[in-house]
Amino acid sequence: MPPLAPFSTIIHYSHIGPHQHQAVPVFSCFQVKMHADYTDANIGKPDLKVEFVAADKVGATSEVDTGNFDAQPWTLPTKVNIFNRTGVILTGEASLPDDFGNPGALIVTKKPTESKIDRVYIDQVRAWPKGTDPSTGIQFLANSWVHDLAPNRIFFTGAPLVPSQTPPGLQALRKQELQNLRGPPDDNTERKIPDRIYAYDVYNDLGGKDAATNAANRRPILGKGRGGTLPYPRRLRTGRPLDQYNDEAFPASGKAWLPLDEMFFASKEDEFTGGTVYSVGSAASSAISQLFDAKPEVTKFADFSAVDRLYARDLDKQPVPKAKKAVTDNIDDSPFNFAPDKLRETYLNFPQKLRDDIEAKLVASNQPGFIQRILGFIGIGNDLNQKIYQFMEGLVATWPPTLVRNGREFTWTSDVEVGRQTVAGCNPFTIRMVDETFLKVTKITASDLKGLLNGLTLEEAAEEQCLFWQDYHTVLVDQIAPRVKDYPGTGHQYAGRGLFFKNKDTGAMPIVAVELQEPGTNDVRVFTPTNVRLEVWQLAKAVYSTLDSAVHQLVSHFGETHAVMEPFAIATRRQLSALHPVYQLMQPHFRYTFNINANARGTLINANGVVEKVFTPGPLSMEFSARVYGETWSFKEQGLPEDLISRGIAKLNGSKPTLLLEDYPFAEDGLLVWNAIEEYFTEYLNLYYSDSSADGKPKVTDDEELLAWYKEAKEEGHPDKKDGWIQLTDIASLVQILATIAWIGSAHHAAVNFGQYAYSGYMPNKASFVAHAIPTPDTPEEKALLNDFEFEFLRTLSDPIRAVQTMLLTKLLSNHAQDEEYLAGPQNDWISDPKALAVKAKFEEALAAAEQEMIKRNEDTKSRARHSPSGVPYRLMYPSTKTEPVSGENRGMTGRGIPYSVSI
Repeated sequence: MPPLAPFSTIIHYSHIGPHQHQAVPVFSCFQVKMHADYTDANIGKPDLKVEFVAADKVGATSEVDTGNFDAQPWTLPTKVNIFNRTGVILTGEASLPDDFGNPGALIVTKKPTESKIDRVYIDQVRAWPKGTDPSTGIQFLANSWVHDLAPNRIFFTGAPLVPSQTPPGLQALRKQELQNLRGPPDDNTERKIPDRIYAYDVYNDLGGKDAATNAANRRPILGKGRGGTLPYPRRLRTGRPLDQYNDEAFPASGKAWLPLDEMFFASKEDEFTGGTVYSVGSAASSAISQLFDAKPEVTKFADFSAVDRLYARDLDKQPVPKAKKAVTDNIDDSPFNFAPDKLRETYLNFPQKLRDDIEAKLVASNQPGFIQRILGFIGIGNDLNQKIYQFMEGLVATWPPTLVRNGREFTWTSDVEVGRQTVAGCNPFTIRMVDETFLKVTKITASDLKGLLNGLTLEEAAEEQCLFWQDYHTVLVDQIAPRVKDYPGTGHQYAGRGLFFKNKDTGAMPIVAVELQEPGTNDVRVFTPTNVRLEVWQLAKAVYSTLDSAVHQLVSHFGETHAVMEPFAIATRRQLSALHPVYQLMQPHFRYTFNINANARGTLINANGVVEKVFTPGPLSMEFSARVYGETWSFKEQGLPEDLISRGIAKLNGSKPTLLLEDYPFAEDGLLVWNAIEEYFTEYLNLYYSDSSADGKPKVTDDEELLAWYKEAKEEGHPDKKDGWIQLTDIASLVQILATIAWIGSAHHAAVNFGQYAYSGYMPNKASFVAHAIPTPDTPEEKALLNDFEFEFLRTLSDPIRAVQTMLLTKLLSNHAQDEEYLAGPQNDWISDPKALAVKAKFEEALAAAEQEMIKRNEDTKSRARHSPSGVPYRLMYPSTKTEPVSGENRGMTGRGIPYSVSI
């Protein structure tokens, strides 16, 4: 490209707040998004100093001051402009010296102004010769905040360059910017806005706020070293002061420090922390139950109809969802109706001291708009704990029925439905082929299975690959289950295994046996539909399902997606320049990872958080997650093909896996997504690397940034896992490494996250808690179960408060954000190389074709798991959230759509 003549720049400012964040898609020209008060429409005109750096000349710069630029109004995109904010476009001209050459970077400083605006968000810069089309110029990618107290921010052009291709004028800046992001070595100082330092730390902030003085609220450090003994992935270091136990107290505000670029934008923050009715319900129920220390025994469901009454609709008049109908046809995505007048009236009947306590708790929550929204919605009764339940019941009074229950009365009780959910529910990652390991450890015998295997013996069924199992015994039995009872208010923690038989005549895969080991003993009971009474069998299945519920949330979901992704995000920031093609490819897969994980540490997985309250392991929940990570997690088995092969569900046929379990919707559809990712990454990386030197492209093994990135991700991000890594040797191995990371953050997470409310939102189907043991034969407890089955069944599982808390939690998590970015969408603000954009377009076409194939599969009447009296269409692997193009308006609980990252 010839040297630029005098050029124009355009700057876009969005109006939000000094401590809030707003996303805007990529636009042409120079764009800045400014943050001010939600309602202050006059943001003024910020002043930037922009220094252009020549790519090919060391030390050549040219300065531009935006103070004299023309200002024009700018309306933010509907997708994120939920507060009707107004922005400003600044347009101006400047001249570069005739011999300047091509600009390769910007150094941007925001000048302090009289307004309260202390930061601006720069999305993009274009420089082009005056009088020509702006699209012919040079594009700079920023997508970053510039703060008054953080001068000299460096932004490069969007041209992807491996280190060896860096022009002379940019080489020092490339290294300087990475050093800025790493910070000083071993820097443990407390981070403050506007710090941009990425470093690793253990999970040492899960204890309660008084953990230093109250042992009951102390939690083990996750991650070996710095006082920790349990293996776990590392998190982002915040540098908060340590107490005598090497713990950090989580901030009283509930918000940990994050680099500005990692924070939720305003629409996302609003949805998660109190600005919408979804999160108001979740936050309120947690706050109130903590305040009143509600006991699980105070209220019990009388029968199944009492559970059904939690939902707004007449469940059994709803039609069974058909394959051609979208999930959204059966889900109400409108705002909730809280019946505020009724709830406000009951709130006014609270004793004054109690109301004062509630209001003090809400004030302490420090949530924008939280107090005003909640105080009008609190419902009460006579008994205090009953009041709490009535309040939460009011919160969910108009919620839609869950997919598993809607129009399917008691389908959830069938053995076939239990089996179907292992391959098409919200936790399809644990089913495995029966092998020698199972046959050696199980207490299930041939006599237990008599009449249940279609005439086959146990050994014959295993030989014919008809038997499958789940192992929820190994980690629980010794380390977790015996200790749960030591904590007040906890439940009865079994360890167990489930056995499933694939009937090749009918296509069904019912559960045929459950073995449960009593905590702290060697007593193991085997339950089958033929060796115990029906009522006992139904209860045994429900108790077993609580094990799946805990593994789903603590392992398959948080442990194997959120937690394992954060170290890769840290390493990417620290070791890969924004110029790097791998950075530009992978950056969307880390979107919101730091913020969503920090929020989880502050409200969900912390001491006395929602997870501890609703799941049987209680205060041992995160220890359980860590022990499973240490004993079973292997990076090279996280990509879908290797995962299926490791579980005996597939075998390699050439270079592609062939499924050994038919009618496995998650695996069938997931492989379409995996193949699309793999092909995309292969084409993309071949644009920039070669396995030979013949074409002048570098080898991956010659890329110093790439090698340092992978080494650090393993050794500092996952230092407790020495083995199980893919060796980085060539393009093919790099494809597998990157595709595995992308799969974890996108499709794996989508599979375990966005179906949570559909299955776990209906407590009898997948309860999270076991209150007491299953009755033993010929006891008064068993007699009570047989005489009043529904009450005793429900009394054994989650009480109403826990049930509603789980509904609130799973509905919050199952929602797609308003500003979500999907694999199937055009988003990725980092890629601008025309060749890469063409490859990405092919990827989007491949995903669209994959979705159409999934739709056809869901219409196939031969599929027992998708299309039968008990089956429902499987849509969790649909790449888009709707069949038409995705937009911010099509958000909510759609039960479909794969975001780039572990976002909700």
